[in-house]
Amino acid sequence: MIKITPGVDIGPGIDIVSEYIKVTGYYVGVVNGGGNGWTINNTLAYSLPAGYKFLNNLTFDRSYTHSSLSISANGRSITGNTNTPALTNYQVKSSDKIVFSMTLLNANNIGDNIQIGIASRSIFPLATGQFGTPPQNTGYFAAFYDDGATVMYGPGSPITPQVFAGLVRFQSPGSVVDVALNVSLRKMWYRVNNSAWYALRVSPTVPGGDPAAGTGGFNLTNNTDLV
Repeated sequence: MIKITPGVDIGPGIDIVSEYIKVTGYYVGVVNGGGNGWTINNTLAYSLPAGYKFLNNLTFDRSYTHSSLSISANGRSITGNTNTPALTNYQVKSSDKIVFSMTLLNANNIGDNIQIGIASRSIFPLATGQFGTPPQNTGYFAAFYDDGATVMYGPGSPITPQVFAGLVRFQSPGSVVDVALNVSLRKMWYRVNNSAWYALRVSPTVPGGDPAAGTGGFNLTNNTDLV
């Protein structure tokens, strides 16, 4: 048996790649939102959807966290007064069914400024702005915004708010935001302080989906780079 390792070229036009390809460069990350700050949670305060893995060892990557942001708490917290992004050390894999959790530290600059989701490293270098602020940003991302909007940018998907723009908000200090991602289904969900997953803001107890069942949620199908 011949063992082929990721990245080995075995012939003209044939390239063996790893399971990371097709979600190339997507990392768990956030946007600070101008003086708000985030802390990564090492434990999950609320129930884990069946079949999902909780990421309990995330840290912010200094190389892909904006230089204006300070990293503390052994790599788990970012603070600063700029509206700039920070990516963690976790690269999304094609087999992932994962949950990650972060706590918003402050709420000084709310309204489309605070984001959480996944983004490519190609958003760096970035002078200022969010995951999806042109012209600085040429990278791909899928994120939930503090005002309850969902936005995705990538091949086949322009920077446009998605259908669900009235979701539960995270605009208070101490808000715990959990995100579930199922790459094979190309879907993401979030909840705030144990709300229903992908809950409508007008009635936070009404579920907008269930990660365990694979129903509802933020559909990433149009992003042909995320498969």
